[in-house]
Amino acid sequence: MNTILNSKKTRAILWIVGGTATVFVVFGAGMAVGYRQGIFASHFGRDYLANFRGGVSMMADVMPGGPPPLNQYGMAGTVLGVDPSSSVISVEGPSGDEGWVVVDGGTMIREENKTIPLTDVIPGNTIVVIGDPNGHGQVLARFIRVFTGSSSIPQLTEPTQQVPDRVPASVSTSVVTGQ
Repeated sequence: MNTILNSKKTRAILWIVGGTATVFVVFGAGMAVGYRQGIFASHFGRDYLANFRGGVSMMADVMPGGPPPLNQYGMAGTVLGVDPSSSVISVEGPSGDEGWVVVDGGTMIREENKTIPLTDVIPGNTIVVIGDPNGHGQVLARFIRVFTGSSSIPQLTEPTQQVPDRVPASVSTSVVTGQ
């Protein structure tokens, strides 16, 4: 037994088997991480605006007054104006409310696959902003995603779905029959 373990062929075979097993384990771990990232990206993209509304439920579209407004840590809407001198973007939200986004040196502005300067953001663009509230009712932007007319723009309009009447069958039957 000792001569078999000391054989150069046996050691070479053990190194090859061990190396192959290590490669398979590392490859499997990479696949698992990639799968998790893909699932996260898929769900985040599907629920893009809901992520900024603070976790809108399925019933938010039929709630009186529509879905709740965006939370204080983000904003989405159409650019009304850009003031490069004060680094402020005026944004109209989906329900017609106006908000202001402050841009500083730490703000990343992305359009498609490239970083752009504030001067490239123009009125009419649709933007989604992630940031922090400041003491002036504005959002201090950390990240801005710009959607131009040629890119895929998330739906920002309020739903026009009607809330169905929920009348119990016994009430509607008694009204029709007069009983």
